[in-house]
Amino acid sequence: VFLIYQFEIRIVEKHVSKLIEDGINETDIAIISPYNAQVHLIKVLLKEKYSGIEIGSGKNFDNIAIFFKKIS
Repeated sequence: VFLIYQFEIRIVEKHVSKLIEDGINETDIAIISPYNAQVHLIKVLLKEKYSGIEIGSGKNFDNIAIFFKKIS
């Protein structure tokens, strides 16, 4: 499971990097996962590099508006 999470997190990191390259501010990005273990690992692996991003489970984002950006 840990290796699968790491693979998925690397994909998320590529998308985050692309969003930032396209001019999206880190503070406008949130990463939401339903799995606490995955949230923890995302924080460990990405929070240092992208300190402005909100990372949490769905219940951490009860009152947030969600916007999606298509990345091609």
